[in-house]
Amino acid sequence: MALAVLLLTALPLWGGMRLFVVSSPSMGAAAPVGTLVVTRPAGTASVQRGDVVAFSPKDGSGLTVVHRVVAVEPSGSGRTLVTRGDLNGSDDPHPVTDERLVGRAVALLPGWGYAVRAVPLLGVGGLLVLLLTRLWLRPEVRGPVRLVAWSLLYAVTVLRLRPFVGVTELAVSSPTGTGAGGSRVSFVSTGMLPVTVTEHLGRAVSGPSHLSYGERGELVVRAAGAGGHVRLHARPDLGWTAWLLLWALCLLPVLWTLLAGHRRAAGERPARAAVLRAAHPVTG
Repeated sequence: MALAVLLLTALPLWGGMRLFVVSSPSMGAAAPVGTLVVTRPAGTASVQRGDVVAFSPKDGSGLTVVHRVVAVEPSGSGRTLVTRGDLNGSDDPHPVTDERLVGRAVALLPGWGYAVRAVPLLGVGGLLVLLLTRLWLRPEVRGPVRLVAWSLLYAVTVLRLRPFVGVTELAVSSPTGTGAGGSRVSFVSTGMLPVTVTEHLGRAVSGPSHLSYGERGELVVRAAGAGGHVRLHARPDLGWTAWLLLWALCLLPVLWTLLAGHRRAAGERPARAAVLRAAHPVTG
């Protein structure tokens, strides 16, 4: 999988394309967190309203912003682009000119950005496990140790990147009609699995939010925590068939180990019988 992701990300670069991984939820479901954005070099003259573009902001942060073009305006040097994130309430502060335009998005691949970021951790870590177990362990114990080490490596990668279940808080406001100290909390799902979001301490006035990847939701709580924040709790919102499929995927390493051990034992049994016959020949 690591080699496949490397090939997928390296091949487009030969045609002048560039790759970016979305790290903020401003584009909503169109390009949620973890989306791999493939851009092609373009000028403002070839960009139309509704296109998704990548550009360098004027704030000097060095980051690349991926937002949608909401208007195209003429200027003295050509055209400028007015951009905005799909979930943002206002346009970006500075129009985009040819000098700051990086390219136009030709592909938005949700979830593939997580795979790209996981390649260094899983690839390098997996090779280190292979090397260390080969140098320091006997052949008969390498398989079980590698299985445990690779499982731990995968678990650490998932905990670090959180590709499956995640929620990012957008804002906390105090609308009228929510009671004394009431707050309205808006948030976005940043994990690839559908989730149910509730308030961690059970102070929500409204019901739980059921969100898909990149979808925005809201909860009304009785009071916000310290600093105006609340603690949100997200759990996978899956049917029983999806849970069975996930459990089957989790059990694949165990099944593989059992089958490999069975084949190894079946291959060693005839050889052991031949040794016994040679050690105790039958005489007539």
